[in-house]
Amino acid sequence: MREKWHWMAGIIFFLLTIHPNTFFAENRSLQDLVDQTPAHGTLLLQNKTYSGNVTISKPIAIKGAGKTNIKGDGTGNVILIQKPAIGTQLENLRISHSSKSRNSVEEYSAIKVLSDRNVLKNLTISDSFHGIYFSSSNENDLSKVCITGMGGGEVAGQGNGIQLIRSQRNRLTDAVIRDSRDGIYFSYSNDNVVKKVDISHTRYGLHYMYSDHNHFFNNHFHQNVGGAAIMNSKGIELIGNEFSYQQGSRSFGLMLQASDENIVKDNHFYHNQRGLYIDLSQKNRIISNEFLQNRIGVELWASSSSQV
Repeated sequence: MREKWHWMAGIIFFLLTIHPNTFFAENRSLQDLVDQTPAHGTLLLQNKTYSGNVTISKPIAIKGAGKTNIKGDGTGNVILIQKPAIGTQLENLRISHSSKSRNSVEEYSAIKVLSDRNVLKNLTISDSFHGIYFSSSNENDLSKVCITGMGGGEVAGQGNGIQLIRSQRNRLTDAVIRDSRDGIYFSYSNDNVVKKVDISHTRYGLHYMYSDHNHFFNNHFHQNVGGAAIMNSKGIELIGNEFSYQQGSRSFGLMLQASDENIVKDNHFYHNQRGLYIDLSQKNRIISNEFLQNRIGVELWASSSSQV
């Protein structure tokens, strides 16, 4: 018996010595587990459902076990990452059930990010108003995310898959977004990169206002009312994307409205009501794109000039 006890004590000592900042989840509330995880430590969650809502106010890593669920109480953000938590990591989690109220000042999300340089990957999000909301949040890395909105019904009754407000230099890759109001919404957000994102069954796959010098590579916008609506912006690169099956009397694959000096290159426009729609826009470069079986390939209004 004494030898067995010494063996177990040795294993515990080894784990604490090799991984001193790793905190294993026990039968306590998720907020307690987060609060007790040291800064820059790792919280390992089990394959079960944890009750939100939870606020993160220090840099930690929260890692699920593959089928870990975090379910909000329906009254706020399920996960809120506040400003002191620079460099937080969320990985391998299923997150759901934020508030959907439109009677509050704040718009709620499955994940709301207010700090910088966070890493969010391998996440599945559903049953929330917005999926992921970046507010004055810079240099984050978001990858391998699946976001499903509520679908159908009143467009204004749900939020966007991903929303960026005054957020710069973020990177979004390998995501699937469907059944939300807009897939990705940009406002006053510059120098971001969006790559390999599949967006369908939304109002606008990409809705874009007052945001400059962003880059969109190899994304697929299909079966939306509008594929991508670029408005009041300049210096955008759209390269190697596919815009397909946007059908309806006012539908389009890509719209440039009051947007100047953008590059639209090597994109594919298939089976849209309008492939490319240009209005109030100057000095755009349209290079080596393919237009196939759209009702109108390119619709260029007299309010636009100096296109190449």
